[in-house]
Amino acid sequence: MNVISPTFRGCRNPYPIAALMLWLALLLVSPYSHSQNHIISVQFHWYHQFEYAGYYAALEKGFYAEEGLEVQLVSGGPGSSSVQRVSNNEVQFGVASSELLLAYLRGEPVVAVAPIFQHSAAVFLTRADSDIRTIDDFVGKRVEMGSLNTDAESHAMLHARGINLGQIDLIPSTFNPQGLIEGNSDVVSAYLTNQPYYMLRQGVPYRIIRPQDYGIDFYGDTLFISQQVATQQPETVDAFQRATIRGWEYAFQHSDELIDLILTKYNSKPITHTREHLEYERDQMLKLVMPGLVSIGHSNPARWQSMADTFSALGLVKSGLPLDGFFYQPQQRFDWGHIYVRIGVVVAAGLIFLSVLLSYYNRRLQSEINRRWRAEESLQESERRLSLALWGGNLGCWDWDIIGKTLRLDPRAAELLGCDSADKSIDLGAGGKIAELFLSMEEEMEDDPEEEIKSERYIKHSSGGIWLLIRGKRLPPVLGYSSAFGTLLDVSSEHAYQEKLIKLSITDPLTGLLNRRYFFDRLIQSCSQSKRDGNLLALALLDIDHFKQVNDNYGHQTGDETLV
Repeated sequence: MNVISPTFRGCRNPYPIAALMLWLALLLVSPYSHSQNHIISVQFHWYHQFEYAGYYAALEKGFYAEEGLEVQLVSGGPGSSSVQRVSNNEVQFGVASSELLLAYLRGEPVVAVAPIFQHSAAVFLTRADSDIRTIDDFVGKRVEMGSLNTDAESHAMLHARGINLGQIDLIPSTFNPQGLIEGNSDVVSAYLTNQPYYMLRQGVPYRIIRPQDYGIDFYGDTLFISQQVATQQPETVDAFQRATIRGWEYAFQHSDELIDLILTKYNSKPITHTREHLEYERDQMLKLVMPGLVSIGHSNPARWQSMADTFSALGLVKSGLPLDGFFYQPQQRFDWGHIYVRIGVVVAAGLIFLSVLLSYYNRRLQSEINRRWRAEESLQESERRLSLALWGGNLGCWDWDIIGKTLRLDPRAAELLGCDSADKSIDLGAGGKIAELFLSMEEEMEDDPEEEIKSERYIKHSSGGIWLLIRGKRLPPVLGYSSAFGTLLDVSSEHAYQEKLIKLSITDPLTGLLNRRYFFDRLIQSCSQSKRDGNLLALALLDIDHFKQVNDNYGHQTGDETLV
């Protein structure tokens, strides 16, 4: 499936005429161009995978070559620091996460060019069957995580809760969840786009602890350079940035093509990926890069400042450090012989472009507001109709996270299952009668996950018991059937009627004795059993002689009373 961004549609600007005017103005002001055939290296901070698909696309589709650049892509891995290699001028460009800002605040000469991931993919991962649910539960546990230079978000999360490294059993990270799967560690730092896939593939339920839940929402993968490159090679930086953004737009619009490319050319050891793995990574990246909502490479200085304030508040750096030199600013060269004319052209073109851009984004914002308002209104109407339908049918509603072993009940469902309070979440891993009920149904569903769930069960309450009709269906996400949704209905009265009908069908209404139908059913069963087992069968018959005379002499009512 090709993922197409509705924002770009093959063009980096929604108004190419305005963009062309601005480009012509800048061309008049700065007639210089970057040097041709300039060989540059890009250092990744991990092995080749879909995380770097935009760079592969820019290289293989010739976007770098069109800008006169010859590019070499260098993979990373455990212990590899792209920040250090760029700072030491071993390579010109690098890719890093939030540790880039931390390095700058600590004096490293690095400059951010374009954050590709609008949200960091860094999370903590633990098994769902463990008792670890929050950061506070890490104390005394075996925590596998990287150093501050490569795993800044993880360290920031620990600092945010006042946990120092001496309170945990720290294990150097390999970013491989196998230790967690085999029980050699309790928690591992992970990438949302990668390690959870291995847990899913091996059928190990997991729990994700996200930095955003603790007020830490950082940029993720960011393209950066050294201060020396920013000062001495601005034309190269501009060209590389343009080609890279084109590469990312192409990668998301032709994701299947890029997956084929990675499998054939960028899938070497020590880590190789399957198509399913790369598709999973792509789907998770779309939530972090958000190409349909935010321009790829968009950078907000205020958000970087917020990240710096977080590092400062956590005691990782001094407070009040300026970020002026952290952001890349293209350096324009002017022909001073015609400076006033060119300034006028630039200002006029800039004002035209700004007015068009503001008008476009104003309409886009208003359209998005209207779309979300309609979607919210539709959702509220759907929820209202669902609530009315459940109320009219006297139904309870349940939502079952099978992997996380969590059951969510609405008030009516909680009442039918005999829970203490309504609208509650139940941990099925903790056991109990409700856990036994749903886990037993899980075993019945394993043969055919798409089969409808339908079962009648007897539930004992403190005040008695009821019969419940449980109906539902498993919902298929990207990988496996991980959740189910359904209803509960009290059918106790139907069971009572059924038992009464059965009793009426096999008893005599006058005497209450078992009737002729029941007698012959039992006779057939007994004969069959006698024939099967080879046992003898005895049958005794009782008869009342001349009972007709009672009816004739005293009346049928007296005869009935005599029979009773």
